[in-house]
Amino acid sequence: MERLTPASAPEAASSTVLTIGVFDGVHRGHQRTLAQARAAADARGARLVVVTFDPHPLAVLRPEAAPKLLTTLDQRLELLAAHHQRSA
Repeated sequence: MERLTPASAPEAASSTVLTIGVFDGVHRGHQRTLAQARAAADARGARLVVVTFDPHPLAVLRPEAAPKLLTTLDQRLELLAAHHQRSA
């Protein structure tokens, strides 16, 4: 797993499968989405890119409606990395 920020993002790969979400907690639904994205990337010989948000989009757009998160960004990245290693 590679962590990219706007300052460190390389040029987009010529073939990329992208999935976008908060992925808070990386629950079974997230795991299924990630597995489907991984399968699509593998079938195309493409790179899989997972985009997550920090802070949660509602914390910016409507702070009063923002949900309490289950995980910190670091925990979320660890969960995503662990899922990536299990599915590789």
